[in-house]
Amino acid sequence: MEILSIGEKIKRSRIYKGFTLKEVCNEELSVSKLSCIENGKIKSDDNILKYIAKKLDIDFNYLKQDIRQQLEAAVANFEKGYGNEKTFVHEIQYFINLSEENQYYDLALRFIHFLFIYYLENNNFNDLYSITTKYYDFYQKNSKEEITVIYYLDMAKYLFINNEFVQASAFFSDVKVLSKKINNMELYTIAIYNEAVCYYEINNFEKAYKLICNIENLIKYVKKDIDIAEIYRILAMLSIRLNREKFDYYKDLSYKYYENDKKSKAVAMFKYAIPLFEIGEDELATYLVIDSLEIFPKEDKKNLTEFMIEIVKVLIDNNSLNLGEEICQNALNNSIEIDDIKLIERSYYFNAKILEIKKQFSSAEMYMNLSLDFLVKFGDNKSISKRYFEMGYMYYNLGQVNDALNFFNLAISIEKSI
Repeated sequence: MEILSIGEKIKRSRIYKGFTLKEVCNEELSVSKLSCIENGKIKSDDNILKYIAKKLDIDFNYLKQDIRQQLEAAVANFEKGYGNEKTFVHEIQYFINLSEENQYYDLALRFIHFLFIYYLENNNFNDLYSITTKYYDFYQKNSKEEITVIYYLDMAKYLFINNEFVQASAFFSDVKVLSKKINNMELYTIAIYNEAVCYYEINNFEKAYKLICNIENLIKYVKKDIDIAEIYRILAMLSIRLNREKFDYYKDLSYKYYENDKKSKAVAMFKYAIPLFEIGEDELATYLVIDSLEIFPKEDKKNLTEFMIEIVKVLIDNNSLNLGEEICQNALNNSIEIDDIKLIERSYYFNAKILEIKKQFSSAEMYMNLSLDFLVKFGDNKSISKRYFEMGYMYYNLGQVNDALNFFNLAISIEKSI
């Protein structure tokens, strides 16, 4: 989509249709005035534009849209979706540059926001870093609070994804203050939820509960069922942590709003299991883990396998080894079927960890070596060095000192090159 000024539209259409300036003007306007309109030196009133539109057979509504109006229409289109992802980055860069050239910094910020979220959702952090300075520059040049809140929200999301929960909570707090000021009560409610989640993640459960305990009065402002479900999920998890005796109440409400979103419901079940394991409710936690795997969609085997491996890690931490081994073996089968070497490596690795804890050292050694064979195909030096150290300790505990020394030496040599 190319954006042209009013004058550029007139000039292109006139030349394309073979008209001279004089032929377009007739007695309706002077040649010099039309030339000035085409070159953007003066603005034209609607009557003249209607005449030109009729003369050149151009849609009047299209003709009278200036650059800003066209950019605003492009923003509205991107809010509906990215469109063609193959051309998305090129198109959005074009709109960013055009907005900046015309000093429409509020629109430039909106466009760079779309690009920022696109990179964030695709874990494309290198490209994301490359636009952060320009994003900050647009934020600095903007004075509109409804635009500023977009920047704060994006920074909060970025920090949260990178586990910088304290810094993320500060940005979510800023979003909360600004959204209330501009009377965006839905965003205000979501910001309270997100700030509470940040405090939950750093185990400050009392602070999280204090922030979110009255949020039920605000849920009426939230439009999406999935957002309402997530609010009830964190209330349920805080009920477990703080023994508020409302876990079942909030859990059932979350299930109601997850409704047919089986993936989100399965993830919620698993997240409920984690604190239940920690407070000793192993039976209920295990029941939720099994149920979560039952309802998780089976069509996307990669997502399913990633979910299974996350579950296995928690089961190992809570010494639920038999169930962990069963799930890990299924994850390995899926990984081999879809030929995903990263998931194959993870599955071999956690199988090895389970067998090592169960003191089945011969099998643990085999799986750990199989895991290493795959890790060296894609891992960076840091992860490979860490694995060599881990294998060194494994062989040391097995009493195989020479093998242990070999792996320690390999780890040290790689660390020196990092």
